[in-house]
Amino acid sequence: MNVFLKYGSIFVAVTALIIGSNSLNINASNSTEHVNNIGSYTSQNSPLLNEFNSRVHLQGPEYFLATDQEDTNLVLRYQININSQKPVHSVEWLTLYTYQGHIIFNKEFQIVFNSGMDQHQTRSVDFVFPIESVSRNNRIFFLSPNPEIEAITLPQSIQYLDGGRLEVPY
Repeated sequence: MNVFLKYGSIFVAVTALIIGSNSLNINASNSTEHVNNIGSYTSQNSPLLNEFNSRVHLQGPEYFLATDQEDTNLVLRYQININSQKPVHSVEWLTLYTYQGHIIFNKEFQIVFNSGMDQHQTRSVDFVFPIESVSRNNRIFFLSPNPEIEAITLPQSIQYLDGGRLEVPY
C-alpha cells in the first residue's frame, strides 16, 4: 500500500507540473555547435523542497548534440550552485523532459563531489548519453529544429560530507 501512495502522489505531482508548465516555450536548434536552453519548471509548495532549493540551486538544463566518428550523443548541461553551510557530498534529482505536455524522456541524475562542494561554489556539469537512449519516436524532438521541450526538475536528495541527508518526498 505504501508503494501505491508513493507512486500515486508522484503521478499527481508530475501531472500537475506538466499541466502548469504548458505555458513555457523555448526554441531549440539542431546545430551541434549551439547550446539549446530547455524551459524548466519546478513546484515551490513543499517545505522540504523549499529547503532543498535554499541549499542547492539547479539551473538548466541546456542541451546540445555532440558527434564523434561513430555516435551522436545528447549532452545535458546543468549548473549547480551550493548555498548550504555544510559541505555537500552528492545531489540527486529526476528530470522529466516534456513536449506539449507529454513526457518524451526522463532521467535520474546523481552528481558526487569527491572532496565535497562548499558554500557559494558553482559548477557546470555535463551528462552525456547516446541519442539512442531516447526512444526512437521521441528522438526527433532533440534532433529537429525548434522543438518546444520543457523540463520538470524534481529534486530528490542532498548528501552531506558529515553523513547528514536531506530527502524530498513526493
